Amino acid sequence: MKESPQELEVLFFMQCMEKEPRHTVHVCCLANQMVSGQALGVAFNAEERFILQSAALLHDIGWTVSPTGKKHHKESARMIRAHLWQTIPKNTVQLIAAVARYHRKSMPQGKHKEFAFFSKKERQIVSKCAAILRVADGLDRTHRQKVKEVLVSPKGDRWEIQCFATGAVKEEFIVAKEKADLAEKTFDVTIDFKSRKS
Repeated sequence: MKESPQELEVLFFMQCMEKEPRHTVHVCCLANQMVSGQALGVAFNAEERFILQSAALLHDIGWTVSPTGKKHHKESARMIRAHLWQTIPKNTVQLIAAVARYHRKSMPQGKHKEFAFFSKKERQIVSKCAAILRVADGLDRTHRQKVKEVLVSPKGDRWEIQCFATGAVKEEFIVAKEKADLAEKTFDVTIDFKSRKS
């Protein structure tokens, strides 16, 4: 499928700034798999998918100015907001930045200035997209792309995420479960991870 001008602009920015593009591209793929069709039983419209995809590709660019990784999620958000975008509306940029900011550490909170700025609908978008990004990022914790594919099976108030993997993924599952906190809160579910041989 041919990329839109907006998608191409995000890709170009990522390629210029990202030190480990294989990781961010893989996280983007895992996130897309989770929200494809009605996989979750929760609909993601085209705008939300673009925001999620963009934030996934850009969530780690903050490492370029934070070599130790400390607060790199906040630096990523700052860099996204500061970039001179040509094709993406300012409000969409703000949403992408917020999703990237919440890919780790604290969940979205009203006391955070940037989050408080959003409308109720926009807060819901940020929470939905950041929830998925956190899980996808956790599933590539080692940056080795061991989880090749994910399949989400909603079962009432529980999601079973089947992970088709090469080798042991114990560390990925530990971190993904920790980072599933926002998804469990946002979607009111309990999330379990199951490993399948790829």
